[in-house]
Amino acid sequence: MKMSDPASTPLSFRFRYGGLSDIGRRRKRNEDGFLVVDRAGTKDKSELPWSLCAVADGIGGHTAGDVASSMACDGLKGFFEKLTEKKTGVRSLDALRHSLVEAFFAIDRRIGRLASTEEAYAHMGTTLSSMLFAGDQAIIAHVGDSRIYRLRENGLNQLTTDHTFVQDLISYGELTPEQAAVHPFKHMLTAAIGTQEPLEEVFYDMIALEAEDRFLLCTDGLHDMLEHERIAEILDLGKGPQETVSILVDAANACGGKDNVTAVAVFLE
Repeated sequence: MKMSDPASTPLSFRFRYGGLSDIGRRRKRNEDGFLVVDRAGTKDKSELPWSLCAVADGIGGHTAGDVASSMACDGLKGFFEKLTEKKTGVRSLDALRHSLVEAFFAIDRRIGRLASTEEAYAHMGTTLSSMLFAGDQAIIAHVGDSRIYRLRENGLNQLTTDHTFVQDLISYGELTPEQAAVHPFKHMLTAAIGTQEPLEEVFYDMIALEAEDRFLLCTDGLHDMLEHERIAEILDLGKGPQETVSILVDAANACGGKDNVTAVAVFLE
């Protein structure tokens, strides 16, 4: 996809955001995290206006999971805050894409260093799924099994692919999605941020935005509990983004709330 470079390109839509994280019904600790950073109204003409959203689902148990997800969200926020402090600003979509992927690798190294030096954090890691909006496009960067969905007139589409053992089996034609949903290893990740193995690859994509697009970033505590059709139905209720994520979280808990539940909604107008 062709990426434009003019520093004066404005965000082409009005964005509304909502975010919520809940402990769920069965967990003793919330190891999820989320992030919303809005720089759509920047006055700096040297900087391309942008906004950034992310969700993270920590792994490792005890306090390690929430430390990892918090470090991921804080690290992503801090990386872009430092980037925008530079005199040159953020001038292009290509620069934003490069910076977003670079941030993932930097966060992976930082969490990995802590995990290697502190025994309590030895097995921690986190998923991280993000969207960075600029102009009339969005940049997706993703590792793990948290998901990003888009609701458009043609229905609800999943924009990310789970980095899991069972998803690999589906891709190889060895499992159906229905079989994968009940597989005992359905939550076994093949890629995560901050584990003892250095991150090898960050999935990223560029997508064109359209008016009335509705995006949902969520952890598996939500998408495991709610059917695809139910997620689409709630996104299409006509509520605001904050009320929508509240309805989604309540629905996931009503279906069992087996895990922490986290959602960020981004609505375009």
